[in-house]
Amino acid sequence: MSANTAETRLPDTLEKLTDHLTALYADLLTAAVVRDVVQDCYQPLSNARIATYVPILVEHDSRTVLRRLARRPGPMTPLREESDT
Repeated sequence: MSANTAETRLPDTLEKLTDHLTALYADLLTAAVVRDVVQDCYQPLSNARIATYVPILVEHDSRTVLRRLARRPGPMTPLREESDT
C-alpha cells in the first residue's frame, strides 16, 4: 500500500465498491487494507479525462491485488487483527 494514503474521498461508486470488497474479504483482510488497495488502484486513474470505465478498472485491479494478499499472508504483520474475545 502506498505510504501517503491520506484519507482521500473516493467517488460514491468506489465507496460502494470498497464496502462490497470489505464484506467479501471480511474473514481474510481488514477494512483498512481493502480501502488502501482500492485507493491505490484508483489513484492513477483519478484524473482520467473519460471516467466512464474507471470504476470497472479499479474493481478489476483491486480484486487482483486482494486475491493475491488473501492467498499469501505476509510474515511481517497479520492482515486481520486478532480479537481478545
